[in-house]
Amino acid sequence: MLYFKLINSSFKRNMRSYGPYLMATIMLVAINYIFLAIEANSSLKKLNTGAVTSAMLDLGFKFIFLVTLAFLIYVNRFLWQQRSREIGLYSMLGMTSHNLQLLTIIEKCYLMIISLVAGLAFGIIFEKLAFLGLGYLLNIGHLAQPWFVSSAITKTIILTGCLFAIIMVIDLVKLHRLTPNQLWHPEAVSPKRHGIFYPIAGILGFALLIWAYYITLTIKPKISAISHFLLAVILLVIGTYLVFIIGSIILLKLLQKNKRFYYKPRHFIAVSGMIQRMQQNGASLATICLLCSSILVILFTSITLYVGIGSTVKSYAPEDVVITSNQRLTTEQKSSINTTARQHHAKINHYLTYKMTTPQYGYWRDNKFISQGSIQKMDNKTSSSVILLTTNEYNRITDQHVHLAGNEALTYTNNKGHAGTLIVNDQKYHARKLQHFSGYFNPDHSIYTPTYR
Repeated sequence: MLYFKLINSSFKRNMRSYGPYLMATIMLVAINYIFLAIEANSSLKKLNTGAVTSAMLDLGFKFIFLVTLAFLIYVNRFLWQQRSREIGLYSMLGMTSHNLQLLTIIEKCYLMIISLVAGLAFGIIFEKLAFLGLGYLLNIGHLAQPWFVSSAITKTIILTGCLFAIIMVIDLVKLHRLTPNQLWHPEAVSPKRHGIFYPIAGILGFALLIWAYYITLTIKPKISAISHFLLAVILLVIGTYLVFIIGSIILLKLLQKNKRFYYKPRHFIAVSGMIQRMQQNGASLATICLLCSSILVILFTSITLYVGIGSTVKSYAPEDVVITSNQRLTTEQKSSINTTARQHHAKINHYLTYKMTTPQYGYWRDNKFISQGSIQKMDNKTSSSVILLTTNEYNRITDQHVHLAGNEALTYTNNKGHAGTLIVNDQKYHARKLQHFSGYFNPDHSIYTPTYR
């Protein structure tokens, strides 16, 4: 068939263009399959932390998918710039718009099949390595993983098909809008920038970036934190593209209108050249910026999580063995603990027991704690928890002799915390902040930092 002959000959002539494109798409398919395969692992879900790990993997996959979409659009634009002259030549030689559209559809299907076959092959191979790395990071050695995950393969094929359908539609729209002469001379195509919506879009880009960074800097550990993070990512992506494509041109145009600044040899050449470059490559620069930012976010997030494992485990279990109960340990329970310790050749140095209230979950409104009850009653407003101790228990634990009046309290938390005049359970206290409390721990292993009083 003529179309396949044209595509094969184009592949041979333009391997320098198709090679990096296929390498990029194969890598993206493999990465998406690896995330989906690990997320679908049954033995991982059976762990105590399986639900949290699956949620984090799901969040990571959504982020990777957005990055994949942006990167695929970028590399497709690069391929289009390399092949536009060839398509323009076909049009001048007599191929109709319908013929060129059919050629583009066949070419994209051709590329998608190659990307899927090679990407899934590499994904299945390197998924084992990624799974071993995850097991090492989680310090778990009994996870089982099949050679391939059929559900992950199916999802990867569907998602990859959707991505290639999007870039196929983009190419078909370009073919419909451009003339043969514009295809032959793509550098001569200059998009029109008229109307009031153009400056509004540029201002909107800066506003979206400010909004995204505001959400990121003011977000608190809540159930809604993940949805807020995704909203910030979406706002950041849209804002970055608007700033690079439109906002940068607006700023450069303002500099161009400043005659004292613009009509100088250095400024004239720099500003005029930058305007032309941003008009042609604004979207590409935005994509590169987002990709570099995503790499830094993933890198530093991974480093922070890994480095913070020790402090997190210490807050969950400050001692080797921690038992929480709604009543004192019986003699039989203590005997069972001693028997278990001897069986595992462990030595119990001392018992440390103390009474405290069940953690009350809620949120702070100024200096007033709004209690919502137990952890089962938390909602999107929940951001903290409060645990109460008596003065006698505190003195016994710390071996101190603290005397407090009826309206006085001591507070401790491992973050900024609250001090001064506080209202808890409709009672007003004058609270002093402690610098250290050896009995601090997070009994429910929740994301909310408890405050001891």
